[in-house]
Amino acid sequence: MKNAPALLLLALAISISSCSNKKSDCISVNKDGIPVIEIEKITEKGELSFTDLMKDFQITRLETNEECLVDDVFRRYVTEDYIIVGTSMNGIMLFGRDGKFIRKITGRGTGPGEVIGSYHLEYNELTQSLIIASDYYSAGFLKAFKLPGGKFSKIKINTDGTINDFLVSDSLIILSPLSFEDSCRVISQTLSGRELFRINHSNDFKAYYANVYLIDNKLMFNYSHGGNKMYYIESGELVPHSIYSFKGNMYTGIQQDIGDVLLFLMPLNTNMVRGIFSRVSGHESFDNSDFKRATFDEYIIFIFNKSNGSAYLIDKIKDDFLGSDKTIESIQSNGLFSQIYEVQELFNLRDLINDDPEASVQIKKRLNSLCDQLDPNDNPVFLIAKTK
Repeated sequence: MKNAPALLLLALAISISSCSNKKSDCISVNKDGIPVIEIEKITEKGELSFTDLMKDFQITRLETNEECLVDDVFRRYVTEDYIIVGTSMNGIMLFGRDGKFIRKITGRGTGPGEVIGSYHLEYNELTQSLIIASDYYSAGFLKAFKLPGGKFSKIKINTDGTINDFLVSDSLIILSPLSFEDSCRVISQTLSGRELFRINHSNDFKAYYANVYLIDNKLMFNYSHGGNKMYYIESGELVPHSIYSFKGNMYTGIQQDIGDVLLFLMPLNTNMVRGIFSRVSGHESFDNSDFKRATFDEYIIFIFNKSNGSAYLIDKIKDDFLGSDKTIESIQSNGLFSQIYEVQELFNLRDLINDDPEASVQIKKRLNSLCDQLDPNDNPVFLIAKTK
């Protein structure tokens, strides 16, 4: 048959195509076309590293002098021009991307232009302002500091509630209030205070802690405690991205019966979601009081990739740039990622890596070169990268 080779090639192509489109056994699609991942059926193992998700890595040593000693990094935010460091007790410091100290933006306190804590930091490129979520003494507004000078102003927000999370996109502010009394989960407004939309939503587990993300220029939402869905925010509505299924009740931070599920979800990009899953295994006394807090089974970490319909287990997101035990905590709304390393931590890591015959030669060179430039009393070192 003259057409036999062509028919064989066609059959092979169809076979390869059907295999590549086959969903994992733990993933199905519901009637609305939303992928549903049965967490406890994920058995396939895989790996995910910093360099799989990031590019353009930069190591920056923060300048160290008496004016800018960083005692404890509580929050941080990196822009194209600045490294902003919020400390737990010494206010907020401003450094250049080269690590040079520029100024102390504000101190710790309750006075005008001071902050109790740098709970949430965002940077608005449009106004070149650092914006800080309201603390206990500033309900109803955000605090803004024009950089690099640090001029203080207030931005009125359309809620008196505590802000659990927020982000800034061009001239818009997206707020996620912490609300025990009602179902307000997302407020979108302009910098001038004009409200664009308000999303009222409750989930099946009566959760109220929620997070908003700007990933690949798309808004996303999830419940940080008590949520098993990832959402897009589109035209003022929550649109399901993916659903994570399990047997049993959800641990929301208050309920803590044995067997309850603890689940944290975080988008790495618009396709990939990292999940951390465990169950309440018992209770232990806390701080010599009658209060007992939950203890948990071993955590499992999984990745769901919507683009190819796969789900797999990982030990962690591997730091394959400096070889540490650090992982990805969050990705900023401007697409930048940062990680902090204390100097002694780097010294210890260098010794450990140098003694490991299987460690990457490139990581050894990188660590040795970096540590040779450091003094034990230096400020922390930042690793900065862009998302791919």
